[in-house]
Amino acid sequence: MECFQCGASNPEEHKYCGSCGTPLDPDLGRVHTYLGQNLAGKVREILREELKDRDVAATEITEAVTTKLVDWAKLLAFAIGIPLFLVTLALAALGISTYKDFKTNVEGLKDEVTQDLETTWEGVQKLRARLNENRAFIAEVEALRSRVRAIENKFGVTPSPDLSPELKRDIEDSFKEFISYLESLGYQHKGGEVEVVVNKEITSDNAFYEEDANRIVIAPAFARDSQVVFHTYTIFALQSLLDTRSPLKQSGEVNSITSGLADYFTCSFSGQPLVGEIAIREMRKLVPSYSSQPYLRNLANDRSFAKVKDEGPDAWETWGGLFWELRYLLRPAVADQVLYSSWTELVRTNTPGNPRKTFAHILLENCRRQVPEGQMEAVRSAFQRRGLEAEASVGN
Repeated sequence: MECFQCGASNPEEHKYCGSCGTPLDPDLGRVHTYLGQNLAGKVREILREELKDRDVAATEITEAVTTKLVDWAKLLAFAIGIPLFLVTLALAALGISTYKDFKTNVEGLKDEVTQDLETTWEGVQKLRARLNENRAFIAEVEALRSRVRAIENKFGVTPSPDLSPELKRDIEDSFKEFISYLESLGYQHKGGEVEVVVNKEITSDNAFYEEDANRIVIAPAFARDSQVVFHTYTIFALQSLLDTRSPLKQSGEVNSITSGLADYFTCSFSGQPLVGEIAIREMRKLVPSYSSQPYLRNLANDRSFAKVKDEGPDAWETWGGLFWELRYLLRPAVADQVLYSSWTELVRTNTPGNPRKTFAHILLENCRRQVPEGQMEAVRSAFQRRGLEAEASVGN
């Protein structure tokens, strides 16, 4: 392609002259050619018409004027072409050579801005959600603080010469956590502040609950065993749900269920099935011939009521074994709740009947509500191996 400005030859695909840089626009070239070929003639004709009677000097003036007008016209075209050239060059640097490219880029920028706005809005929504979560968390913390303060008001350890400050603090901390665990199951302590008193004059029981004084009295040798405190308090907590005039309160079978539950809740809280690992060592110091087992009771057992002769520790351990197996089958949190609910339901019956049969029936029904039918076979097997399947199905 030939440059209309300088006449240099350029390849067809070039947009600008390689010699002078003038845009190689065919339309602009045609304008330039048209002005060069026609404008001068038109100007001459007009001037000749106006100055036809003048002399040669006038004719020369006419030629000069014509030449000047043509130069001005070319200069105007070039003045317009230079800005157009610069704009075209800038757009080309941005990758825009046609209107289609320009429109595509504008639409692309629009999409990017829209996406950025949407991303920003999503960020705002996430911040709002996090703020609401933090508010909920703060509310839970405040509720927990109130609960801890309430528990602290229910429990205290009375200092004594047989209780060091460190041991006192350990008993207080662990007992507060245990009370919180029982309250999570639905239990509510209705008495005043519970005290733990270490008394070296205790000779018969290693620990007992004085209901009138609302305190746990424990022998010094067993003060380091938190299970003794937990078990003693749980016996009191479960029995406190019974009406003082209830015939169930005097039942040996009810007492064995209560002790089995006390063993279970104590062990479930700590996550292990052995009762009295510390207490047994202290008992052997007092009575060297005491049991050689490294614990008082083991809930991980498969004992049956068919071999239980009374409602003493053997019955406690048998009940505890069933409860511990249910803990495995139902999961700990579910088993804890089912066992506590079953106990409160037994309490509401308030009839002597046969407590073992009644409780076994209530417990099996509550398990059925929590376990898919396909898993109930394992639950029934646990009852059957302990001699409770028939009693559970018969009920009261």
